[in-house]
Amino acid sequence: MDFSESDEELSIYSDPAMDTEDFSNMRSFDDIVHDVINENESKRESSVEDLIFFLDRADSEFLVKNFNFLTDLAYKCPFENVSKPMKQYVSQLAKEISMNLSLPMVVSTFINLQNLPPLMPGSNSEIDQNRHELLVKRFLKQGFVSNLERILVYHPSHFQHFFDTYDYLLGNHAESTLPASWRHYIACIAAARFNCTYVIKHHMNEFLLFEGCESWLSDSTTVPSKLANLSQLNAYLAHQPWLIRDVHIKQLLECGWTIRELIHAICLMVEIHGTCSIILGCGILYEYPDKMTNKTEHFYTSTTTTEGSPLNDNMFSTPPQNEHNIEDIEDSKDIRDNTEKWLRKIENSKDDDFSPKKKKKDSSSRKEKKKYVRDPHPQWITQKFQDSKNVKVAKRTFTPLAAKFINDGTIEGYVEYKLKLVPLDNFNWDVHAFALIDRFFSGCATRFDHEFKSIFNLTYKKLSRIEGKTVDTTQFRLFIRIYIQRLHGLSNDTRKNYDREVNGILPRGTKTYIRNVATFPEIVDRNMFQNLELLLDDSERVHINLVAATAKKQCGLIYASKAIQNLYSLNTESSPTTNENSTPSPSSSNKPRSVYDD
Repeated sequence: MDFSESDEELSIYSDPAMDTEDFSNMRSFDDIVHDVINENESKRESSVEDLIFFLDRADSEFLVKNFNFLTDLAYKCPFENVSKPMKQYVSQLAKEISMNLSLPMVVSTFINLQNLPPLMPGSNSEIDQNRHELLVKRFLKQGFVSNLERILVYHPSHFQHFFDTYDYLLGNHAESTLPASWRHYIACIAAARFNCTYVIKHHMNEFLLFEGCESWLSDSTTVPSKLANLSQLNAYLAHQPWLIRDVHIKQLLECGWTIRELIHAICLMVEIHGTCSIILGCGILYEYPDKMTNKTEHFYTSTTTTEGSPLNDNMFSTPPQNEHNIEDIEDSKDIRDNTEKWLRKIENSKDDDFSPKKKKKDSSSRKEKKKYVRDPHPQWITQKFQDSKNVKVAKRTFTPLAAKFINDGTIEGYVEYKLKLVPLDNFNWDVHAFALIDRFFSGCATRFDHEFKSIFNLTYKKLSRIEGKTVDTTQFRLFIRIYIQRLHGLSNDTRKNYDREVNGILPRGTKTYIRNVATFPEIVDRNMFQNLELLLDDSERVHINLVAATAKKQCGLIYASKAIQNLYSLNTESSPTTNENSTPSPSSSNKPRSVYDD
């Protein structure tokens, strides 16, 4: 069959003249798809012909069930010899079975489709070729390019390190300490803390693929107590990691966890929490997979949302006409002027002399103007601030899907940190947390470290919409990290004039966005993503998101590692013979220690 462009419509249903013997000798759908997802170009091309031949003879129920998977082959495949013929076929198929062709193509409600990095190399530039190679690897690994991957490939160098960590925590390898089904269930409970449907549904499918007990997904009382006991630690890591104490670690070890298993679980929960901040903070849409029951591991349902209600086309459309497009907002004179002033600030920030008098004046001014984010439009979020004891408490309501994985009501969400700041000089990632994690879960700490450095140090030395100017964003990236650390009670003692410096470097819109990315990512909307008060393109906004989300991960790992170190003396004098697969002897004192103890 010739798949070149033509006016002739492709056949959808079986050809009456087709020889029955030819049909009976046809390969199975699984085998055909396996060869479509193949590195060999000629094998892919011939297998696409076989696939369309098979689909021409499939019944309508099968076609409806697999419509979105077929659409992914058409619009989310990095190989032109697969994408081109499948686009032809799917376009006609959508008309025949009355399916919505636009829905599966939408990646993010915040970023226009045409602004995404292309699946095919759009030019001969090194970065485009690098992006394409990365997407090809993901396609060959799993049979599709996910929406998360379409966003992260904006920054190829970080893309590699992000998925290296992600796959290591969830994959089967020599250092893996937890059953595959447990790893994916832990991912579900971690994502549930932020109502992240994308991650929950993906790992529910993976959980079932690895023969997890289906009742766990609907009734948390059927989950083994050892696994269920992670709930409180998960809540602390997600929302208030400074509350983690050695007693929480001790209780879990007494419930049957080994130290290696627990550190694996902690690293996985922290990784998922950060991933939720990326997905929700960039408006990434869920691809609607159903149970993955065959080799393609990518089957879909396409008629309802994850909550079972009919899809609303407006959810996936471009912004309404009464909203400003991102280009209109950024091209305004005020935004351009603000960006020019901001560039001068970050250039001069290292040499600024912030006097105590100025600092005091600016601090009082900010106190008067300080505002909190309004209640957003999703009905399942309620954010109420209470003045009890000057602590602003943010409450969250869980969606029906997320509520299935929540069995601990102690922590509802992030609260404004009011305790003594924890000096990073005393306990930090580079010196302390890295060593502890590397000791008990070899390979994971190194991957996290590469991930952290790749995004914290990533710079292109320019802003895409400011032509002909070299821009050093080192200070900007640094202060995003410092701000997220402060939100979680960690301090960098080298920054004596923190308040004035941060407010000088981070515009109010940027602070609002990254604060919510790190604390309440589910309330981030398109306007918040747009209104960073700087002249940026989508890739630069994603870069800001990644710095904030990664800083949040690092905070969680620091607090959890400190609690473990407080429980177990890791110096050679007190625990030289500790078995990493066993429960080491805790410190002699029964008094719970906090992160503030030296």
